[in-house]
Amino acid sequence: MQRLNWLIGLAAALALSGCGGGGTSARGHHKPPPDEKPGEGQYAGRLDASDIQRVITQHKAGFNNCLNKGGASYLSGDVIVELAVAETGRVAYAGVARSDLGSWVIEDCLVETAGFLAFPRPQGGGARFAYTFPGPTIGRRLVHPMDASWGYRTLRRARKPINDCRRRYDYDGPFHITAYVGAQGQVLDAGFDAKLRPRREFAACVVGVVRGLTFPPGAAGTAKYRALIENLDDDA
Repeated sequence: MQRLNWLIGLAAALALSGCGGGGTSARGHHKPPPDEKPGEGQYAGRLDASDIQRVITQHKAGFNNCLNKGGASYLSGDVIVELAVAETGRVAYAGVARSDLGSWVIEDCLVETAGFLAFPRPQGGGARFAYTFPGPTIGRRLVHPMDASWGYRTLRRARKPINDCRRRYDYDGPFHITAYVGAQGQVLDAGFDAKLRPRREFAACVVGVVRGLTFPPGAAGTAKYRALIENLDDDA
């Protein structure tokens, strides 16, 4: 498998934690943070940006191992991982806040690796921030982006198994799926992201459903499809 030379950079989403210190890495790029107000509630503390970057860099090999799990040439997109750091400096929560990468194997590996990080004790209590893992860009030239309406009927036919995942893992909120679809309609890979912090098992359940779907054929080559899933109503 050809090694993907992906870069790891600090997201501007440091606003989530009210992080102090320096700016973003020159190699990173900004992504909007999840829609939450910084500095509130249980995670109102602060982590210095340089401390965050240092810890991430120390575990660069582990994150690169995740990123290199995706060898398909059609992959492209970034993964924004949200972390909640307890007063002890240990990660209390890690999850995919936003991602248009479309590969849950990579996304989940990044989340799992992030969960083992240890940061300095935040100032003023627990802290929350988001970190962007930039992905490759070459795949953007190799796929055909599809409108959300293109695959809606296919998703709606999967409403029952998706709702089974919701009941099993007690998640009622919206989420996004991103899928790569071959010329015959088969799903080549799929990813998941949500702002409301569902369990990883729920994400894996939904991705399993999506991977088993057959979308409309017809795209010349590989199609990239991203859709927001809420209720899958007839009129959506």
